[in-house]
Amino acid sequence: MAQNKDTVRGLSRSYAAGDIDRDSYRLLRRQLIGGIVDDELELVPYAVPAPEAPTVFPYEDDDGDTTQEIIPPVAADNPAGTAPGGGARGLVVALVVVAVVAVVGLGWWSSRDAPTPPTAPAPASAVTGAPATPDPVARFLAVDVWSADSLGRFLEEWQGLEARARETLVEHGALRRMGDAILSQISGETALMDLGDPRDALDAQERLLDFAERLAIDDARLERARREWQEARERHLQAAPSDAVEGEDGGDAAPTAAPAGAALPAPRETTTLAAQPARPPPLEPRRALPAAEPATGTATALGATAPAARDALSNCTRALAGSALPFCIDVVGDIRGPALVVVPAGHFTMGDEGAHEGPRHAVDIADPFALSMFEISAAELARYCAQAARNCPRQPWPEDDMPAVNVNWYLARDYAAWLSELTGAEYRLPSEAEWEFAARAGSSSRFPDGRDHLAPGDARFAAASGRPLAANDRSLDDNAFHLYHMAGNVREWVADSWFEDYAGAPADGRPRRGEAGLYVVRGGSYADGADALRAAARTALAADAADVYTGFRVLRVLAN
Repeated sequence: MAQNKDTVRGLSRSYAAGDIDRDSYRLLRRQLIGGIVDDELELVPYAVPAPEAPTVFPYEDDDGDTTQEIIPPVAADNPAGTAPGGGARGLVVALVVVAVVAVVGLGWWSSRDAPTPPTAPAPASAVTGAPATPDPVARFLAVDVWSADSLGRFLEEWQGLEARARETLVEHGALRRMGDAILSQISGETALMDLGDPRDALDAQERLLDFAERLAIDDARLERARREWQEARERHLQAAPSDAVEGEDGGDAAPTAAPAGAALPAPRETTTLAAQPARPPPLEPRRALPAAEPATGTATALGATAPAARDALSNCTRALAGSALPFCIDVVGDIRGPALVVVPAGHFTMGDEGAHEGPRHAVDIADPFALSMFEISAAELARYCAQAARNCPRQPWPEDDMPAVNVNWYLARDYAAWLSELTGAEYRLPSEAEWEFAARAGSSSRFPDGRDHLAPGDARFAAASGRPLAANDRSLDDNAFHLYHMAGNVREWVADSWFEDYAGAPADGRPRRGEAGLYVVRGGSYADGADALRAAARTALAADAADVYTGFRVLRVLAN
């Protein structure tokens, strides 16, 4: 979490966390204390900081991604909590002045009889190797304001430095840090673009890219960002409304193309509903798919062409558990992982009184974990199959954002293993206990959304429709943990082998392994009755079976 750099305490913590280097810390601290002593800065009293969740915007891409973008908080021009001048402030300023006078006097007293040193002390750069010149990049990033005026002021300051000073700062990575920050801002604007009106976001990205170009930042990622910006601008230009207008003769005039540089209108929201069968289709026989191999492949089979995990970006931390915005994501190059929700630790009573659902027993989930917000989509599975050079099972619906089905247990497991290799984090299928804990979300009701009865509009099941909703649909069926479609839509593979009951089940939420080739599926599907959608309902399915009713979601382990 970024520290408030408007206080000495905040600066010290930022330096300790590695957010700023030693010379930048000393410079900013000196300026801060000097501004307080000279009565040019208001004193910010210390307050215990509240937990700060990242700003997250879940959205759906055109290609069926169920992903989200994380926008880092932007520091306000006038930080909240700033105290006006007054008696307390005057007292602190007086104490600072007294301390400074005392230090100066002590230095004079101890050195008045000391001989004059023959040579001047070596500059700080000779001792530490860091640039002795002021670092405007560190100051700019500490303020973290990206308005056009702020960018212009920085360019003036940068160009006003002596050539040697700029070279020294470049040698010590100042422009590399600036490039990283610019890319982060561009990513944030991309999220805003996907949420609605693209005009401001595209203008902001162009301003950032021009800023990087004027600084002569040599970074291939910025070159790619420039190409992506150009493609996005063309895409939104082409998406401009082209509704025919009424002509003078009462007919329709031909639409005109948007001129280059014209203001970009917001894309219109359209919804296409496919025709739904009057009755749900009968369950088809279970069938094995030869494309899903029982054994997890080698690194090459799992995606040797994917970017290295060391390039992964993530905001997934345990600190998000229980926050107002518990969403996170892993991003590697152009590949976004699935949208995740951080589920807090806790305990619950697992099971029910139905067949294969007892005995009811207490389970403790000791650590928070992240679970995909939605079922894995067809587009997300297709991306894995392309990276791993693996045959993907055919999907029954043409839309990329529909939940991936025709997936057997081995394929679901291998998709999670690919995410692990790609990101460097541990992904896997959730255990049966973890799945039920996340579905219940603190409730002891019969259904995952806190209800004891389901109406047709509460979830996607046989009483509602013969086709699932899109994986990233948010129109219904979410629970208190912000997870969607834990009841109905498509049933989901979990990590556990099938056992007839919970006798001997672990109390810590670990998956159970057995000898038989049967595994557990949970949640019920769009073709099931309400009883199969209960939070405790469970079904056995052969590991190599695949059908149009079964998909999956993944769990990400959170590091300490």
